[in-house]
Amino acid sequence: IDVSGLSTGQAATVTVSVAKTGYLPASADATASALNPGIAPTLSAPVGAVRAFSFAVIDAVADGSYTCSTSAGTCSVGDLVSGARSITVAGLADGQSSTVTVYLDRAGATQASSVVTGAALRAPVLVRFGTATATTGGFTTSIANYDATAIYTCTASVGTCRLRTAVGSVRPDRKSTRLNSSH
Repeated sequence: IDVSGLSTGQAATVTVSVAKTGYLPASADATASALNPGIAPTLSAPVGAVRAFSFAVIDAVADGSYTCSTSAGTCSVGDLVSGARSITVAGLADGQSSTVTVYLDRAGATQASSVVTGAALRAPVLVRFGTATATTGGFTTSIANYDATAIYTCTASVGTCRLRTAVGSVRPDRKSTRLNSSH
């Protein structure tokens, strides 16, 4: 028996009657409802990691079943902890992005989903030093591949170190101990 034409969550009663020669007539009723609309999970912002990223379903419910699919790599759903479920996407290349769909299935409701796109961390920026020049009590060098959008700090095994701007003035927000260098 298929019942159709109901609105979301609407209940209907079906009556089935049986007639058979030599038997008394009989009938039975069954009442059921159409599925309620599913509630799409709320997802946190993704956080990049080494060849992976993660995020959370921040409004996870205990009576729901969560699954995920991804455009790249593989995804997994963690256990329910304090009303949240972690989602991890692994198997990515450095800097690779992936779009993830998180599905929520609950009894009595249609499947609901939410989508987020995240990315793995990019490959590290390796510092290339210029030629070192000896000075009294130390030396200077430069960062040959200096990137003004990066944050640099310096340390040395002996002595002190401080970073200077391209024109030679000390950047007070970038002082560290050890090695006297400039960029």
